Amino acid sequence: RVRLVQAAAIGLDLQNKRVLLDGDRPPIGYDVLSINIGSAPQVQDGSAEAGVTPVKPISHFGARWDHLLEGVPTWRGERRLLVVGGGAGGFELAMSMHARLKKELAKSGNDAKFSVGLVTRSGLLPQHTPGARALAEKALREKGVELHIGYNVSHAENGLLHCKDGQTLPYDDCIWCTQGSPQGWIRECGLKTDNDGFLLVDQQLRCSALAPLASDGSHIFAGGDIASVDGFPRPKAGVFAVMAGMALWVTI
Repeated sequence: RVRLVQAAAIGLDLQNKRVLLDGDRPPIGYDVLSINIGSAPQVQDGSAEAGVTPVKPISHFGARWDHLLEGVPTWRGERRLLVVGGGAGGFELAMSMHARLKKELAKSGNDAKFSVGLVTRSGLLPQHTPGARALAEKALREKGVELHIGYNVSHAENGLLHCKDGQTLPYDDCIWCTQGSPQGWIRECGLKTDNDGFLLVDQQLRCSALAPLASDGSHIFAGGDIASVDGFPRPKAGVFAVMAGMALWVTI
């Protein structure tokens, strides 16, 4: 039997084997637990008011993107869009946004101008080979996507990205696609984490408790972005996250 509970987890009661939920929802007991909650980009408080949209949760990003497309026929002058994050996700997003917006403008007969820029702190595709980076930079140039390297963004305010060295970049819309972070309650849940706050698991994706308990955490598993396999560091990317499915299937 499967029961769907639509609520946000906010912590664990390891001693009594319960998942704590937000609001007035009662805790849910478990015998075996698998934590597969992904990660989310680090983004400032008040990001929506600043015109900044994180790519996760995808439902929020999708709604913002649909709203942006609906407004294309009404654009006047020049529209400037920025994507923050020079990893594979940011690169793909900047390229696809540019292609779709160009198509939508042509379809609506609007002669407004627009630009898409990719903003990165430490270079494009830093975890890829030099050859892959060169090809990606060439693709950006050919499509007319601006590349801003060396911009260590600290916050966004009043249509400006502010960098730690004082540089600024103007925008009308900004998409945040930086390195993912764990949910805040993970560090406080009593399970071991890595230096970045993600759950530390063994090769069977099994968690372990920080302190000796009647329940030692061996019945708790984690996979995907929220987990880091001890001794085998991997980027927080979907191509690695999906591989946890088979391991969890076999182990659990």
